[in-house]
Amino acid sequence: MKHVRWGIIGSLAAGLVAIPAFADDQAQQQQGQAQPQAPQPIQEEPLRGDVDTTEIALAQTPPAVRQAIEKWAQGATIKEVHEVRQGSRIQYMAEIEREGKNLEVLVSQQGQVLLAGEDVGVDEDWF
Repeated sequence: MKHVRWGIIGSLAAGLVAIPAFADDQAQQQQGQAQPQAPQPIQEEPLRGDVDTTEIALAQTPPAVRQAIEKWAQGATIKEVHEVRQGSRIQYMAEIEREGKNLEVLVSQQGQVLLAGEDVGVDEDWF
């Protein structure tokens, strides 16, 4: 009879340990469902080939574009800003002088930096 009692007590103890572990598992799964991961933005491709360009003031760019250019420039001199068009697609290219280097940054209308650096491959025939 003593063995039966210890068997019952052991089973109850195992159940008491398993219930909180199961509840924690359920809570973690529900939290994961309640806070879904944000989708990654689609990377826009830089415009290539036959495009139209217009030199504009930085203030004429959309706010997201202006913020991206200013953030990338880090206080350096923004020499020129160009609106680059190909059909209905528009991107913005800025020429920046930082620490004696001429840099370029190409930004989508949504403010996504597409290309940035000293020689980023922006088509020189555009200008």
